[in-house]
Amino acid sequence: MVLKKPLTFEFLPEDMEMSLDNKIKKIDSLIIESLKLSRNPLLLFSGGSDSLLLLAFLLKHKPDIKVFYIDMRMNFPSYEKLFNEKIKPLIKNLHHCKIDYNEEDFVKKFGIPIYPGVEEMGYDNKEFETIGINNACSKLKKVIMDRGLGEIKPDLTFMGFLASDKPKRYNRALNLGYLQLGNGENLCIPLAMLKKDEVFAILDKINFPYVKDTYFNKKDGHLHKGDGVCWMCSAKCFNNCDLGNWQLLKDNYPELWERIKEYGLKEKIEDLYEKTGDEKFKEALGKYF
Repeated sequence: MVLKKPLTFEFLPEDMEMSLDNKIKKIDSLIIESLKLSRNPLLLFSGGSDSLLLLAFLLKHKPDIKVFYIDMRMNFPSYEKLFNEKIKPLIKNLHHCKIDYNEEDFVKKFGIPIYPGVEEMGYDNKEFETIGINNACSKLKKVIMDRGLGEIKPDLTFMGFLASDKPKRYNRALNLGYLQLGNGENLCIPLAMLKKDEVFAILDKINFPYVKDTYFNKKDGHLHKGDGVCWMCSAKCFNNCDLGNWQLLKDNYPELWERIKEYGLKEKIEDLYEKTGDEKFKEALGKYF
């Protein structure tokens, strides 16, 4: 199967000043125009807030769109309940694939998936390899994704919005690099340039279901940055100890916080601090342990 080159629809930085209603209209227009180009479109669904929003738009314009969901099997309990009771019934063509590891086996083989991110920590890829930070989640998902795409053979693949509060995300060269991470898949990614709070504002506005406990600390209402649905991966978006990911676990899901400590979170952070000397790890040890 020969796939086309990536097709890009994008908002420009100046479009950030548009009203929320006008942004919704523009997203609708981009979705409609992109669907005209496809006979077999597919959504790569992760369950995160951006992915939920794109699902909502696509279901509005193509209720029978194929949805390919790679399940990490380590979802927040509240999200698991939401997906089975409210999201899954909305999807007519669901391809639901789970990774080959359960939670205990994953930790035993790969460790806790702490993955700070090059842009946050300032390490380059080579340094990442030497300090042993793994990105096993993405690798496991890609194995399943490649197999599934080969079977489904979509001619247009929606991967999701790039919603971020970081100005550097508005750099077109970086966005094109993001698009090309699919290793040849034909990705159509509407770069809506929405801020995270706008993602939730639209979900609220269109009354599309999501679990606020999965994204917001219920004690202070603060949105935590690692807003995926894998609870253990909430530790991977590690910028500094005030990011809120681990605080969200402690406040919203204390039983999960105790579980990740049992898996060796403190020892993992101590090891990273010893290898890197980065004060962020030292701060985290002082704050959380």
